[in-house]
Amino acid sequence: METRGRNELQLANFNNPDNKEVSKVLHLAVFQQWKLDDCGRPREKHNAMVIERNAFNWTIVNKHFCTKRYPNLKMLIVVLSAVENFETRKIYREMYGDHFYKERGVVTLFVVGRSLNNSINEKILEENYAHHDIIQQNFLDAYKNLTLKGLAWLQFVVDYCSNVQYVMKTDDDVVFNLYGLVDYLRIHFSNSSRIDDENRFICGMMHNLTAPRDPSKWCVTRDEYKFDEFPPYCMGLQYIITPRIAAKLLEASVGEKFIWIEDYFFTGQIGQKINAKYHDISALRGQKEQFLNMTALFWLAHETHMAEGKEAWRNTLIAAIEKYC
Repeated sequence: METRGRNELQLANFNNPDNKEVSKVLHLAVFQQWKLDDCGRPREKHNAMVIERNAFNWTIVNKHFCTKRYPNLKMLIVVLSAVENFETRKIYREMYGDHFYKERGVVTLFVVGRSLNNSINEKILEENYAHHDIIQQNFLDAYKNLTLKGLAWLQFVVDYCSNVQYVMKTDDDVVFNLYGLVDYLRIHFSNSSRIDDENRFICGMMHNLTAPRDPSKWCVTRDEYKFDEFPPYCMGLQYIITPRIAAKLLEASVGEKFIWIEDYFFTGQIGQKINAKYHDISALRGQKEQFLNMTALFWLAHETHMAEGKEAWRNTLIAAIEKYC
């Protein structure tokens, strides 16, 4: 029997060490040390993970989120969030949450994984009990498991949220002008049928991006991606699709080799597979100054505390209401 790494054993045994099924499922989500010669990291022998349908189980799922709770939902904002980011989610709820549901039909939903820390797992259950706006599957919440989060929210949309017009994926350190975004969609896409027909992503595009081989957090090995350059794909900052496209992405991902670069995997690799097209909104992304003067609708606030992001959002809110309402 092959020896498993320390982290692998920790993950397989958290919560219920006697639950063999849970251990088996969680085992898939752990990345052993890889022999990454081109990234300067050692690795142990491993088998590449292949995407399977329903490979993980729901530990938190709000099945009626898009129907009974929000029956008139038009756009679902799916927010990828690290499980331990409790304060960030609190701020995000204060900015967005369901405050714009009655007026614009927009609501946010958070996607998280599991923690090795049982107290965090218990706390996330309490958070969901209070807000009922979280989905979670039983894989380890880690940077290199973002693709698993992507599969989770796609599955949720297909199974429980197919009634909405749009789904926007974003991260919990992105601040956006919701009024401006809704108005942009109204002007450029009077309905979502055009997006469906063309398998179109609405996003900021990445072109001619070289696969990073330097030893860093973003280093990609040739085992993971053998080419030197990525095809065009959407920046993970945000992208907008429809439930029908979500279903196509989910179906087309089955059988594909896992790669941890979530935005490339879904919008590039799988996007090519479904012959996707792209509506580039890179010009709508900017720095804080552009966001404040409303020449940009999206601002990545990761280098600052989200409290500053909230303050910037608040400063633009009144002006946005006057401009778009």
